[in-house]
Amino acid sequence: MRIAVVQHQLRLTPEEDADALAVAAQKAADAGAELVIFPEIFSLEGEGNPAGEALFAKLDSIEGERLIPQVGIDTNGFAGVVDAPEGFEQMGMMAVLIGDGCVDMNTIRQMAFEFPDVAIMIPRSESELQAEAILEFALALSDSFAGLVIVADTDGAELGEPGHGGSAIIRFGEVVAEAHSGDDVLVADIEFPVGPPNPRERLPVMPPILEQRFANHQGLHLEVDYPADLSDGTVGE
Repeated sequence: MRIAVVQHQLRLTPEEDADALAVAAQKAADAGAELVIFPEIFSLEGEGNPAGEALFAKLDSIEGERLIPQVGIDTNGFAGVVDAPEGFEQMGMMAVLIGDGCVDMNTIRQMAFEFPDVAIMIPRSESELQAEAILEFALALSDSFAGLVIVADTDGAELGEPGHGGSAIIRFGEVVAEAHSGDDVLVADIEFPVGPPNPRERLPVMPPILEQRFANHQGLHLEVDYPADLSDGTVGE
């Protein structure tokens, strides 16, 4: 099955975001993608959002199915194992990790007992350093947690705000497709069911920068053995 992942460069207005995402969806359809995974686009969320409604109206005329997460910036995130969308049952069980759900190691350990086939990560990276750490973590998860790991994020945000790129499609420790910055549409042919990692490695240790981020969002301060505070991508005192 051909899947696609959209990395979206944040625009100045919701209307521009909607137009750009419709273009990305058309590119994915032109490439033959059957399922397209989008990142969160906060400017388009909310009931009665005119730009969001305009986007979905445009998507109705574009071939392919799409996963568009809408959890809301007011929530820390989401983590759960769900069935694959209707019509894509061959993908098996999907672990969906959004925001702090991507960096909550206790929750990830619990989800591992459900043996998901695919993991979709919407990390809300707050800096390029976090985006790099997420990719490193996702690579390790593809050898221990789920054989196929998909990372989808926006790009172009200010330091400390969600959206610093690093989208990727990873299968058993191999980066099949990757976007570093700006707009991009990643496309890959994946044979389903993917199957579990074989051998299944131990779950990885969370990178310190992501541990710091999670602690910071919980109102805690994580002591580390180096002088830099990397929780928001800046250097501490």
